[in-house]
Amino acid sequence: MKNISKYLVGAGLSSFGDGLQAIASSWLVLKLTGNPLAIGGAIAINYLPPLLLAPWAGAFADHRDSKRLAVLMDVIRFLLITLMTLMVWLNLFSLWAYYVLLWLYAISSMFFKPASQTLLKETFPDTELVSVLSKASTVNNLLALIGSGTAGLLISVTPIYVCMSINAFSFLISALCNFSLSRVAKKAIKVNQKFDFQGSMQRGWLFLYTSKGMLYLLFMSIISSFAFQMMQALQAPYVTKYLGNSSTLYAVIDITFTLGGSLAGLSVQKGLKIWGQNVCLVTLAGMAAMGVISGFRQSIALVIVSMFGMGYFIMFHLLTMQILIQINTPKEIVGSVIGLRSILASLTKITAALSTAMFLNLVDIRYIFWGFVLLILLVLSSYPKIRTIPIPDSVMQNER
Repeated sequence: MKNISKYLVGAGLSSFGDGLQAIASSWLVLKLTGNPLAIGGAIAINYLPPLLLAPWAGAFADHRDSKRLAVLMDVIRFLLITLMTLMVWLNLFSLWAYYVLLWLYAISSMFFKPASQTLLKETFPDTELVSVLSKASTVNNLLALIGSGTAGLLISVTPIYVCMSINAFSFLISALCNFSLSRVAKKAIKVNQKFDFQGSMQRGWLFLYTSKGMLYLLFMSIISSFAFQMMQALQAPYVTKYLGNSSTLYAVIDITFTLGGSLAGLSVQKGLKIWGQNVCLVTLAGMAAMGVISGFRQSIALVIVSMFGMGYFIMFHLLTMQILIQINTPKEIVGSVIGLRSILASLTKITAALSTAMFLNLVDIRYIFWGFVLLILLVLSSYPKIRTIPIPDSVMQNER
């Protein structure tokens, strides 16, 4: 229980800081440059490192002590955000210097992810992992949402660097929490073992290719990544073109979508126990139903309901697939497998964002929703493959 509390506190406060930073960073860049393209550059920087380096980072993490690497990356992120804060506080802001710090921040976050996922497998047995990850998803999403709202309030009454400094200290707390975690099954690391990137990636890919149902799990997780990014790209145009161009309504829809995704974490463990492999059918069917409703746009209330449902089913599906990938992967190659998934997810998100933007200029938005429904129906046609999804007995038997 102490481990769970420490992990949730560290991860939750870090997510709260991320929520603060996301709003503060965009507002800062726009205010000091006056150029919306500068915000796009800042967002692109976050996507590039995973796209280019994620497999290497994951394989590197497999050859290092997960706790040390996770704590080190938290400390580095604390220092990078502190430098950004000082730049703003001392009126030394430079867009290119800020981009460099963001790039380094994205790289450190990329190394932190596989290290933290491996640390989780070392800290909690499989019988507890589903519960811990589900709770963490809910806590992280809710606190990120609260962080975004808090940032909007703080920016109006305090200097921007206040939000950034809070985010910096959130990483310091996260580092302390990760450092204090007690591991129950530490992975074996060979002393003076030479880092073999190609060999590590081959072991990760061989595991996915030869283990029953793992490639299908990977495919399923990519489907939900596509859906999530599509919804992120659709929300603003949806409000602007069809719902009266209200910034308040846009905020309500965004919060509703995020809230649905946050609450999905509470359902994953129970859903796996009740439906087993058929949990994929339930979540995909839910996404399809919400897509049909979103396409009709009959009333504001119905739109809000459909956005909540879409957030709920997309995150339910994504979180379930990610948990099953992590549970079924040996802790010695978690980093390599996550690295492979990260690069596929980054390509998928970029594809989803660009294709959604392109279709918005060509067809009515309802056809985009209904096209998404058609995609889900095509995925559902692979029903026999769903029966191959591996769910360990420890997950089905866990009553906690």
